[in-house]
Amino acid sequence: MTRMTGAKVIALDRDRKAAECARRYIKTRGFARSIGVVCGDGAQASECGRATVWVVALQAAPKQDILEHFLAKSPRGARIIFREPRASFNGRYDQLPPSARPQSVTEHNMVTFNRSVLFTQET
Repeated sequence: MTRMTGAKVIALDRDRKAAECARRYIKTRGFARSIGVVCGDGAQASECGRATVWVVALQAAPKQDILEHFLAKSPRGARIIFREPRASFNGRYDQLPPSARPQSVTEHNMVTFNRSVLFTQET
């Protein structure tokens, strides 16, 4: 993705062990120069100013706080994609509020989520 789009990719996980595992995996695959891994909270991460694309995992929470932080700190043109749970999983995963209006929605046929929503930093 980084080669095709020029995106600056930073993976963020609040679990230290998961972040370290991701760093090792990325290094063994030869992507350490184009993909960084940071341990932290998406609703507070200072790294968001360095990334041009965010993909927020289904289990990330609180999604509203992550979106607000992204909109306040990301550079113009940056994009953020959230996975949204299927209705049967609404009680298990945090969701964006109905007032959040994405620029685009893509449907999926996954077990736990059935759509991804895209927001773009325009300011």
